[in-house]
Amino acid sequence: MQTVICMKWGTLYGPEYANRLHAMVRRNTRRPLRFVCFTEDATGLHPGIEVQPLPPIRIPAHHQRFPWRKMSLWGRRWAT
Repeated sequence: MQTVICMKWGTLYGPEYANRLHAMVRRNTRRPLRFVCFTEDATGLHPGIEVQPLPPIRIPAHHQRFPWRKMSLWGRRWAT
């Protein structure tokens, strides 16, 4: 099983970007796929995409729209 993770927050990119990435990965792999999207809004995402809430992050609000948000995936909660 392979896992692919993406993050979508805010309104800069709509669900079509995550859906397109999901479709591209599916087309180009033969292994079983777990595709996870961390987002605050799952509206419009393909049903094959596993939706997870955005992990909390303690940085100033004006920085949360930048790639710093991705650092939240390295938190203890997601380590397995």
